[in-house]
Amino acid sequence: LQIPGASGPPCGPAQALQLRAIDVAGTPVVVGRVRGTPSTVSLVPNQVFDPVLKDRGLGIEGGRTPLGAQFEALSPLRPQRGHAVSRVDEIVEARRPERGAPQKSHFQPGLYGPGATPPGCIHTTKIIAFDKLSMNHYGNFDTWVKFPSADKKYQRVWMKYTIGCESNGQCEWDYTNTLYVREHTKKNDSTLMQAPSFKVNGKVQDSFNFSPKVTYINVFNSVTKLTDSVPSTSILLSRYSDVSRPLVLTDTIRVYPVNYYRYMFDTAGAKIDSFLVPIEQTIKLVNTPYYNVFEVVNNYELGRMITPYAKFFPKTFQYEYAFDVTDLITQLHDSVEIRMMYSGYSWGFVANVKFEFVEGTPTREAYKVDRIYEGYLAYGNANNPIEKYLIPKTFTTDSFTKSVKLRLTITGHGAENNENCSEFCAKKIYVKLNDSLIAQQLVWKPCGFNAISAQGGTW
Repeated sequence: LQIPGASGPPCGPAQALQLRAIDVAGTPVVVGRVRGTPSTVSLVPNQVFDPVLKDRGLGIEGGRTPLGAQFEALSPLRPQRGHAVSRVDEIVEARRPERGAPQKSHFQPGLYGPGATPPGCIHTTKIIAFDKLSMNHYGNFDTWVKFPSADKKYQRVWMKYTIGCESNGQCEWDYTNTLYVREHTKKNDSTLMQAPSFKVNGKVQDSFNFSPKVTYINVFNSVTKLTDSVPSTSILLSRYSDVSRPLVLTDTIRVYPVNYYRYMFDTAGAKIDSFLVPIEQTIKLVNTPYYNVFEVVNNYELGRMITPYAKFFPKTFQYEYAFDVTDLITQLHDSVEIRMMYSGYSWGFVANVKFEFVEGTPTREAYKVDRIYEGYLAYGNANNPIEKYLIPKTFTTDSFTKSVKLRLTITGHGAENNENCSEFCAKKIYVKLNDSLIAQQLVWKPCGFNAISAQGGTW
């Protein structure tokens, strides 16, 4: 329903409007107040409006009004306290026609559902997590992201992952990249650890012989044809002597090696004699038990991709992946930590990661996520079967749960020694529920169905 004289962006600020119908007898009927964009509103039949319309011989069927029925938009008005705005939101849909499209009502019964926002007026919130992240080392890249609050409703949440290469990047091998949202539980756990009483050049060893004084090694001087001596290389000895605080460094000293031979040389440089540099002091390792306390952080996988064999690609290449992460929305609100785990040993790949929150009512509302299995597991080894790790798990659904979705991300990427075929092995994954097979999938895609033409490897 076009509003005369209205203007504004396709999804401009909503106005409160009063609509009235003029029946075939010319009698005006005020049918209620609605909210819409400055350009268009559509009135949806419902139990509130229908009785008024039907009493006057009016109605809305299939987006059309009966012959003789006319709707007018009166002047905008400000919603007052007590008006059922939430009810209005459920019975009104607003959109602006596409440029050049016929000026008509766009209501289609049952197309969007109560409260959903029709196309053309969908508000999307875009949030950047990683911007041109240079994956320049093996391991984790973490960042904190501010997402919308948990009280907002979104019909869809997308994670957009763009892979590229730096101008001087190597970018030629297939490495697994995994994105996680990290749930900081604010609960602590602990692991029993052992603190060493000393370290030698930063490393722990059972015992250590040394001299606190400088020791020497003998060398042959080719100019004088005599035996010379030079100081041996010092060693850093770090000591942790406070058993009440076993991780606190209490002393560091430079000591020198012992228990080796110093050689004497003749004028031709041949060894003719030797003597042993004696041990002056010996220390033995003592471990002090302590508890390493840490916060429990749960990682929920958002998506995974494998970098391409892009050695011969232009350095300007880019490709975007879209991951539907709507079902993980319980973890994507307020301030959360996002982790990129890069498993590569060469550098140059660049990643952009952003999230798009599409406002509206979701098809199903996910309220809880349970992790089942996680990690890189080898298969095909009879002495270490994968079933040893994929043990049955038991879950109890809540009384108000309507459905449960199992989400699996299996790449088959990696290597094992059983068949020596790396990721180029066609294998099947089987899923059982209450000991009954409910799904199976061949983890394999023919190269002809690769998503990217002329791609040199496995995405």
